[in-house]
Amino acid sequence: MIKTIGGIKIVKFEPWHLEWIDFNEDAKRAVEYLLKEHPNHGVLLSSSSNAFTAMYKGKVLGSAGLIPWWQGMCELWMYLGVDAFDNRRGALKLVSWAMEHVIETMELNRIQATVKTDYVQGHRFAKFFGFVNEGEMKNYGPNKESFTRYAKIL
Repeated sequence: MIKTIGGIKIVKFEPWHLEWIDFNEDAKRAVEYLLKEHPNHGVLLSSSSNAFTAMYKGKVLGSAGLIPWWQGMCELWMYLGVDAFDNRRGALKLVSWAMEHVIETMELNRIQATVKTDYVQGHRFAKFFGFVNEGEMKNYGPNKESFTRYAKIL
């Protein structure tokens, strides 16, 4: 265990954590498709990113990490389960800590992320943490879904 915040345990991300997240139906379909097409997706995330998992009362609330593209710039990935929004205060503290921790250790000047266009909670989340909408990415997803690019300039 790395840290505990508001009863939420932060641990280093491991690929099997993706299987323990209780996704909503839309997210579940997307993750199942991704894992079917790329069965080593979790392994790639754990080996290529600085990543953490949040656990609460034995459940995986979600996992997130940053994949460096080049010096100073990385891509944020995040998988949140339905329970992550039940403990918003704890989740916000957790993400705040993780962002600060990673920004300090990676010396970043830009973090970017994609949010599915119809994922309202994801857009709120990005804006809350200071990410700015850089525009829509049409047909970006594996099923030609549109996403929005967000960026946080540090």
